[in-house]
Amino acid sequence: MDRRLIGALLVVVVLSAAIVIPPLVTGSRVAGSASPIDLPDPPGVGDCLLNPLRTTESQELTDGTTVDPAGYPARRQETVSATAAFGPCDGPVSGEVVQVVNAGGDPLARRMAAAASDEGCRSATAAYTGLLEVIRQLTNPSGPFPAVRWDPTVNVRHVWVQPEAVQRAAGRTWLACVVTPPRPVRYLGRVAGAFAGHSLPDQFGVCWLQADVSAAATFVDCSEPHRSELVSVGSVSAHSNVAAPDVSASCERLASRIVGRDDPTAGGVLTVGVDPEELPARLTSGRNVDLTCFLTVTDDRRLVGTLVGLDDRPVPFES
Repeated sequence: MDRRLIGALLVVVVLSAAIVIPPLVTGSRVAGSASPIDLPDPPGVGDCLLNPLRTTESQELTDGTTVDPAGYPARRQETVSATAAFGPCDGPVSGEVVQVVNAGGDPLARRMAAAASDEGCRSATAAYTGLLEVIRQLTNPSGPFPAVRWDPTVNVRHVWVQPEAVQRAAGRTWLACVVTPPRPVRYLGRVAGAFAGHSLPDQFGVCWLQADVSAAATFVDCSEPHRSELVSVGSVSAHSNVAAPDVSASCERLASRIVGRDDPTAGGVLTVGVDPEELPARLTSGRNVDLTCFLTVTDDRRLVGTLVGLDDRPVPFES
């Protein structure tokens, strides 16, 4: 018999077998109907990040989900993770949601949406922390020192979190901007309203060991013993005729606002400093002058906490 004819007959036999083989061989169908799964609510502004997050590339998005703290073990809350878990702010936390936006599409589209929202996230951070009102007061052209521009900031890391894979497959498209300390740690308190009458968690301050400002300054967590803390950086333009006493006075006014008391020196135990030290000469140089306003301990004691929002509480000296 011709081999081509044999091959054709084999194909027919195979196809016929595929049609008549009973379900016991090919697999049985399971009776039932599909049902939707319950998805957790998206995070909202003011919700807290329960666990420290592993540092990622600035353009990468972190997967996250809202969890029930009762079923989220304490050991997981303390472990640095690549996945964000959101929940209430009852105890130690690792960050706070300051903005939620909508961004669907593929991974590139979501990353582009996050990048486009970065400036809005920073503005949201300023409003969330109460820093926005401080900035508005400082940039008021009718204020006492309009020629001195201060730029107070809060020491945060911004992380964009997207729904984890199951939620994305179900159509969830939220993106949450989360502020965390620069290091992946947990903290007590809230950064919310820290510059509006509340206190700032130590992990968000900028503190260093020395009593002055220099390139050799050793920066530490504000909960660790230190001598100085940043109030703000700033500048004076080359074309202004502001005098050194005006710059110092404006720094003291800002320090008073940041510390939350009329006398930011707390009776002289702290000193309000302005860098550069040779300020009078710099102001007459015809060039822009970069400024640093800071607080430092007057004597040899050391601080063990931030001074932001200190109000009438005792200065946190090391015991």
